[in-house]
Amino acid sequence: MTIVSVLAAVAAPLVDGAMRTYALSTAAQTVAAQIRQARMLAVSRNLTMRVRFNCPGVNQYRIVEFVGNAAIDQAADRCSEAAYPYPDQNAAARPDADRPVIRLPENATFTAVMDLEVANTGRVTRLTGCPNCVAAAGNASLTLGNGSTTRVVQVTPNGQVQIQ
Repeated sequence: MTIVSVLAAVAAPLVDGAMRTYALSTAAQTVAAQIRQARMLAVSRNLTMRVRFNCPGVNQYRIVEFVGNAAIDQAADRCSEAAYPYPDQNAAARPDADRPVIRLPENATFTAVMDLEVANTGRVTRLTGCPNCVAAAGNASLTLGNGSTTRVVQVTPNGQVQIQ
């Protein structure tokens, strides 16, 4: 009985760490899949899409349509599903292609992010200073962490997404 108790006491932290790492990897894969979905939406619908991180709140993100109207694109509540619902309630008025807000799992956090813009050609640009976004050249790098492990999602200008 003592041996079983000792083994259980040793195994519990290892299992917990493995589960936290698995949850973080799953969160990174979900972020990567959402970036790919934004690219697919941009190309298939001939739109410009943005992936906004820590929007509307910390550790949340949303794919939103860029409409070219500063009153909409730079609105403080642009990621809010209350202001811009999903699914779209008014097909006659843009934006029409916004996706739902996604929340990271409880133990995962964004430790470094930058918003992305995906052109209708599939090209991805990293953005700084959002909501008054300014385009910046080069790869985009998004880091997720759980306190002990990190995963980096890299996005190239041509839209390739990799997890490191």
